[in-house]
Amino acid sequence: MNPYIAGILPGLVLLAAMFFSGRGLGASGGIKYAVVAAVDAVASEHAQQSAYYSGYFGNGEKLFKNRLVFEVMGMVLGGFISGALLGMTVLSVAGFVTMMSIFGSAFLFAWFFRKLWI
Repeated sequence: MNPYIAGILPGLVLLAAMFFSGRGLGASGGIKYAVVAAVDAVASEHAQQSAYYSGYFGNGEKLFKNRLVFEVMGMVLGGFISGALLGMTVLSVAGFVTMMSIFGSAFLFAWFFRKLWI
């Protein structure tokens, strides 16, 4: 692909995401929302009076309803799972048990929920 077109297309996608959803792409915003929610939980009065934090509470929406927070939680959980699977590289029994548990539970869930996909 032409490198100029390959550079412009992702920029247009990001611009469209900003236009339609009001925010860009990526999961780094989830950390920001988690920090704002933590500050609100610890020092609610400060969060409401701060010029930076108060912008996130303008519409009365709870911060943990944001999808970005759940993306970050999924990345952390995925990191723990892949860390357990790394034990397989040194032939650890725990790594193999973890792998069998993950794939075995995925197989069971797929069997129970197969009618939702078909």
